[in-house]
Amino acid sequence: WIGLWFFTIVVSISNVFLLFLNTHNRSPGALDNASGMSVVFELSKYFKVKEHKLDNFNLWFCQFSAEELGTMGSRIFVNNHEKHFIKGRVFQINLDMISSSCRGKNQVEYLRTFGVFPRKKTAPLLSKYLDDAAFEEDVKIEGFHSSVGAHTDSVPFHQRKFDSVDIITRGGFKFTHNKDDTPDKVDPKVLFDACLIIRRTILMLDKDYEILCENQE
Repeated sequence: WIGLWFFTIVVSISNVFLLFLNTHNRSPGALDNASGMSVVFELSKYFKVKEHKLDNFNLWFCQFSAEELGTMGSRIFVNNHEKHFIKGRVFQINLDMISSSCRGKNQVEYLRTFGVFPRKKTAPLLSKYLDDAAFEEDVKIEGFHSSVGAHTDSVPFHQRKFDSVDIITRGGFKFTHNKDDTPDKVDPKVLFDACLIIRRTILMLDKDYEILCENQE
């Protein structure tokens, strides 16, 4: 119980500081979130080619606004389109701060688990596909744990029980919402690796569509 109270206090204090967070528009936004947007653009460019169309899934490439204002963009999106979604057949990959060229671990990472006790997995099935895709592409990927989770655009999807994973590099946290979030912090190779992993993940999900449907029946 002492541990739980400790983390509760830490989160509460952090939220107080966040209330006064103001960059006065000084953040260039290279990592947060031009890096994620670049991967979205590249993947959409690839999959719009007729020869690369999927056989079973529809692909939606979305860029949500107002994440810092209670994830309002993604929240409204889910509210408006949930009636079209079938649980177990909808997978959301949230791209947020990919790479960190000046930090120790500079690679593709994703939030695998969160919480204190017990630890909870964010999206076990989608996580497995990401790991398998990285293996197939011979690219490094690491799932990490966060005790307090992350309030990103994946949250509205999690709240409605949809599979959703945040691809986010921990080394970039230091530069979030400040003037040091500059283009030199972005590593093109890691962005390319992220494209390879996500593309392979999408193709594997599409190939396994019938299996995924059977598992939900």
